[in-house]
Amino acid sequence: MGKGRRLRAERVVERSVAARRAAESVAWSDIEAVLPRGSGPSPAPGALPRAEARARRTPRTSSAAAAHTRRGSRGRDCAELTRLAGERDELRGRLAEAEAAIVAEVRRERRAGASWGDVGRALGMTRQGARQRFGPE
Repeated sequence: MGKGRRLRAERVVERSVAARRAAESVAWSDIEAVLPRGSGPSPAPGALPRAEARARRTPRTSSAAAAHTRRGSRGRDCAELTRLAGERDELRGRLAEAEAAIVAEVRRERRAGASWGDVGRALGMTRQGARQRFGPE
């Protein structure tokens, strides 16, 4: 690999690390604003990165769907579809909480002296995959 290619690759890594850190430093009020009401126990402030908070948003209805609802629906109410969508949103929230717990545990294990190989084995991935996924501290 030439020097120019190596430098470009290093810049990409630096930008991704900076972006990951910026995404993780979301204010708790920003996260609460996108969570559905009554979505269960809330995680500790700062526990969810921005991408995981985005996954917990309630789906938006289009203006056409809102107008259709206001006029009164003559069609089917799709109760089963509505139930499945609610279940999906609940599972997304639980997944986001689990991901946040994994990130916190990886950081705790790394501070306690675990190697990236140890972390990777525990998560069923390679040490390089674990390091790329959870980044250097």
